Amino acid sequence: MDGSKIGDDCGFSVCILKNEHPFKIFKFKLSKNNTVFQAELAAINFAVPWAQENGFKINIYTDSQSSIEALRSTRPRSAFVIEAKKNIYLAGNSVGLTWVKAHVGDPGNELADHHAKLATTDARI
Repeated sequence: MDGSKIGDDCGFSVCILKNEHPFKIFKFKLSKNNTVFQAELAAINFAVPWAQENGFKINIYTDSQSSIEALRSTRPRSAFVIEAKKNIYLAGNSVGLTWVKAHVGDPGNELADHHAKLATTDARI
């Protein structure tokens, strides 16, 4: 999953891989008022309930250190963070969260980055 902002356009993608191959790709355009941080958390808030509703145990790979740090916070202020923490808590051990370094050729991260950029202009709102 990844979030992106190009100019005023913001969006995110969630790429579900199965056996290291693309299984499902979701792209969503967000409001021009949203930030990349919010897009990253919106991706988590989409992925976690989707996995639960579809009976998947998933590990979310994100290159957003700020999102992971916010989720570790004991006093989150952002509604996006509070919702993500709640969703992850409710998912129990069916959802994991792992940081990956951005732009180093990781295929899953590159796929999510590519689709997040596309989501800024070419996705459902």
